[in-house]
Amino acid sequence: MAALTLESVLLAAIVLVLVALLSVGFASRPASAVPLLLLVEMANGTNIPQGVMVGRFHVYVSDVITVALVVATLLRCQQRGERLRPNRTLVVFLAILLLNMARGVVIFGLQSSTNAAREMLAMLTAAVFYSTVRATPQLVRAVRNWLLLASVVLVLAAVNFWLHHGFGTYAVTGDRALNALQALIVLETTIVVIIFPPLRDLVLRWVVPLVGFVVVVLSVQRTVWAAALVAAAVLVVVRQKTRGSTSIAGRRLLVAAAVLAVVLLVAAGPPGVTSSLTAGYQETTTQNSTFSWRLQGWSAMINRQIAGPVADLVAGSPSGTGNESINEALFLRAAHSQYVWTLSSTGIIGLALLVWVYVTALRKSRRRLRSASVFVGQVALLFTALLALQLTYFVGYSSGGLVGLMLGLACGFVNDRSVDRSQYLMAASTQRP
Repeated sequence: MAALTLESVLLAAIVLVLVALLSVGFASRPASAVPLLLLVEMANGTNIPQGVMVGRFHVYVSDVITVALVVATLLRCQQRGERLRPNRTLVVFLAILLLNMARGVVIFGLQSSTNAAREMLAMLTAAVFYSTVRATPQLVRAVRNWLLLASVVLVLAAVNFWLHHGFGTYAVTGDRALNALQALIVLETTIVVIIFPPLRDLVLRWVVPLVGFVVVVLSVQRTVWAAALVAAAVLVVVRQKTRGSTSIAGRRLLVAAAVLAVVLLVAAGPPGVTSSLTAGYQETTTQNSTFSWRLQGWSAMINRQIAGPVADLVAGSPSGTGNESINEALFLRAAHSQYVWTLSSTGIIGLALLVWVYVTALRKSRRRLRSASVFVGQVALLFTALLALQLTYFVGYSSGGLVGLMLGLACGFVNDRSVDRSQYLMAASTQRP
């Protein structure tokens, strides 16, 4: 092993100090982790450097946040008082992933094992941490405001892309203004501001979500399109016992207005819009589409998992497995599906746990739609829509910290027995949109 340089030692010390400071901050103020998770997710898929070399290892910003969230979870578990405990299903899920990471370290080395599991590890550590956090009105507002700020930045970046390159770039070169994860952030922000509007002005309450829906459509991210349809269906169909800031009639009108805006944009919008949207649709339906390419990859990964050792099929392969390719082009490492990647990384047990935790959170959230508290009913609607759209998004992409944030908050919300108590009713009655 090569001797560590002074620079590497200093960088390692800085990383440890950052982990310590972030852990204490996250444990005492859980909302402080939200902007960091969003920054990491927004930077994914871009050319922005996200890590430094510490000795022989490449340490990413997300690695620091992940470790800090783990330590913060342990700190919260040690706090006295009426605290939420980590969701047991998520803890077991995380333990299986860590076990396979340890197996991967033995076979492939620490760097390869960590690289392969980084996204899922970020998701599960964020989910476990936020399952210990109560969804108070203050926290919901903080998450909404950070999401809104992130989406404003992404929308401005998308507008700048369209001004310089036009709307027809996808049909010609395949380039898009936003990647799938960035489009997902805009979509989730749109759902949040529909249920928890940040502004009192009636016109702006309509304009902000409409802009979000239009940007999602123009992003030509087909998996996010499908997720948006599912979320819109939830908003249109689901009824609450108490009337929130946006009634079901208002939500239906808003979704109808979004559909009309998209139709008008396609019919009479700027040049290139129709060609890009048509190309996006054809990429899903033609035989040589990217969806067909992904189906081949999913089939190969599933067949490899079935043909491998029984232990790997049941509990997952060592992290770092699957770097071989098909036809010298299709890399098995890039599953492009959370379900297939979960099967490979954590086996049938992990896949069952993923489905179970989502189904349980959805079922319990739907029960709380009947709550007498306006705030509780709104949060239940929010998580019902977000979890449903995430399950759709998982078909075409894997997940990260942002998904873990929402999943963890949903698990904490449905497992919090004090959520219907009088202090929540008072907080909900006095909150301002």
